[in-house]
Amino acid sequence: MKAAQFDVIVRKDLKYKKNREKSINQLEEEALWEMYQAFCIHTSLVIEILKQVEQPSAFPARVDKLKQPQAEGAFVDIKQEEQWLEAEIKKACDLLKQQTEFQNLPGRIYSSAVHQSLQPLKGWLEKQWQLLLSLSGKKRFLAVVETDADLAEESNFSWSDIRERAQAILQHTQETIAAEAEDETAAKDTKQLIKSLFKQYDATNDVLTRRAIIHLLRNNFKVRRKPEKPEKVQEWLEGKRVEIDRLEGQVPRLPRPRNLFPEQAYNQGLEELIPYPLSDVAVSKRMAWLFHYRVLIWFFLIYTKSLEKSPQLDYCLLHQVRAEVERGEAQFFEWHDSVSAKIDQFLTIPKSLPYPIYFGGDDLRSWHLNKEGKICFKLNGLGDYLFEVRCDRRQLGIVKYFLQDWQTQNNNKGEYSGGLTLLRSAELLLKPTSSRQNVDPPSVHDRQAVVAGYKLSLHCTHDTDYLTRLGLERVRQRKIANQLKSLTEKQAKLTKQQAKLQQLEQEMQHKQTGTSAERSKRHIQRLEQIEKLKQSISYLQAAIQAELERPRPKLERLQESKLFQRADRPLYEGVAHLFIGVCLDLEQHLVVTVVDAMRRKVLTKRIVKQIMGKHYPLLQRYRHLREEHSKQRQQDQKVGRHNRLSETRLGEQVAYAIANGLVALAQQYKVSTIVLPLTKGWRERLYCQLVARAKIKCNGSKKAMARYTKQYGKRLHQWDYNRLSQAIETEAQTVGIAVIFERLELQTDAEQDDQQVNSFELAVQIAIATYDSLQA
Repeated sequence: MKAAQFDVIVRKDLKYKKNREKSINQLEEEALWEMYQAFCIHTSLVIEILKQVEQPSAFPARVDKLKQPQAEGAFVDIKQEEQWLEAEIKKACDLLKQQTEFQNLPGRIYSSAVHQSLQPLKGWLEKQWQLLLSLSGKKRFLAVVETDADLAEESNFSWSDIRERAQAILQHTQETIAAEAEDETAAKDTKQLIKSLFKQYDATNDVLTRRAIIHLLRNNFKVRRKPEKPEKVQEWLEGKRVEIDRLEGQVPRLPRPRNLFPEQAYNQGLEELIPYPLSDVAVSKRMAWLFHYRVLIWFFLIYTKSLEKSPQLDYCLLHQVRAEVERGEAQFFEWHDSVSAKIDQFLTIPKSLPYPIYFGGDDLRSWHLNKEGKICFKLNGLGDYLFEVRCDRRQLGIVKYFLQDWQTQNNNKGEYSGGLTLLRSAELLLKPTSSRQNVDPPSVHDRQAVVAGYKLSLHCTHDTDYLTRLGLERVRQRKIANQLKSLTEKQAKLTKQQAKLQQLEQEMQHKQTGTSAERSKRHIQRLEQIEKLKQSISYLQAAIQAELERPRPKLERLQESKLFQRADRPLYEGVAHLFIGVCLDLEQHLVVTVVDAMRRKVLTKRIVKQIMGKHYPLLQRYRHLREEHSKQRQQDQKVGRHNRLSETRLGEQVAYAIANGLVALAQQYKVSTIVLPLTKGWRERLYCQLVARAKIKCNGSKKAMARYTKQYGKRLHQWDYNRLSQAIETEAQTVGIAVIFERLELQTDAEQDDQQVNSFELAVQIAIATYDSLQA
């Protein structure tokens, strides 16, 4: 999906008599002020929904259930939790509708508030779920691998014995997975492999088999040609322990709602941050006691020195002074630690802009051209307002397609399917007219300041496949195939459940063996299974029947609908066996190889400077800017100053310049597919290996470890590879080049085999491996 962003001007609709007497400027000011008030009410509704859902008695208590493993070793089903969360948000919204300030609002405001509340909480829930799964899997993985040392002491198998057994287990496991899934590519699925190897490890007590399985787990399901060095294995294990420790320290923070009154939030946070736990009276009393102790010690020292007495009383008084000082220091540092935890939250002031209002593709209606030739439209729920598009030439073609699709569908009702329109969804945003960060937002009560300080913007999403006639036909065929697949799967599931129900009913009729207690227990279990199956069967039958009884089922509408008018531009067709392999490199940013995967031949190699061409100075400026900002952040951190420096916009320009250069290279060689590495988690894994190596080399010295990790860890956080991958995927799909993400295990010192593999060779390997998997 791509996004088209353009500004819009809103004014009252002139078809109403009360609006005809006013000037255009007055209509625009009134409409913008009323839209601002609608945005504020929408934002207040979202904030109240989040407050109600995030109450300790509801959402956090429900989230705690995610941490409780079930009988089979799996956690609670995340889909059920998401359904519960959506139901709770809708329930909270229905309760808030009864309040005076949220009554009689357009239905679009309510549905948008539910959408804007659901998305951040759903993302937080998914992140929490992934964190728990990752932590559980890594603990299980480490517990199995760590047993290799004990197994080695109990046995004296040679390296060749372990290697041969590992090769046999790997081949047997891959064949079994491929036979069960009826797909040869499933044999290379990491999740299936690790699940099968864990089952084999638990099912056997043979020491050689267990050591062979551990060898496969430790080496990414590969058999090494040479034995592993003990010090490298120890470093690798320490890195896994560091990963687990870092994961246990990660606690996803609930999303902070926006605040329309930033000054009020700042003052309130400042009042909570400053107060010292002791009052001025308590501090003055403590200082008076310390002064009295000091005077007594001074007089007693003079007395003991003149009479040469034993200084026992002196020691007692000093001990009292020290205890009093330590008590005061303990209270101070306790307050200091509590304040330090609040400083980050205090400095990150929540956004003051209102939440955007979400619309579906069908909610933008009444597209037309006004007398001046400007494109205008209306929004469901906001029918009293007319929106006029203000965009540049790059977005004008897309907006014209929006206009053309709506007019075609509206004038020929029933002949065109809404699923084939270019516009998929939209969000109406309120933005400040000035993009400078040091400009204060206008007051919410000042109408003139709001009118002069804000503007409306519309963000629309669309798919690039809808821009050509052949691409639109391909989309229709894909949707038809998905609908047929969905109906077939439902019918197959229904048939399977009916057969299972019939089998259970037959078993109930036969005579059961065993004691009376066992027979009654099995009888109750079968009755429960039969009841669940009947409910599931009735639900599937109702869903299938409802789909077939519609006047025009979705599948029929797609098959019989006409295609919208599009350009007859031919689709891009590349050579099927020509691939581009991309390797994200820590030194050179990225390297690219064009590979003839069928002949195993490298056609050309490129580095980032050759790909960017005349735009390479952008990358140099980006590097220089990052270095300057890094130095400035260090200086600000020393004095406790909050730093808001960012190079995001320049980073986006660099990413799209690289993406355009890569797509141009693919078109030059008629490449069919670009293969990008799926690097999720690899940066964290490399950093944990770096920390583990620092622990071993520095013997636990924290200062030495900090110097070591600072020296070698800068490269890990130098580039934003996710943004670059998204830019390459977007630009390639616009042209019609396929993009595939392939998992690439970047090598660390503990995992290197007989020879070092450079980045170009890794790019060639990932391209050839993807071609082979597609052919299989």
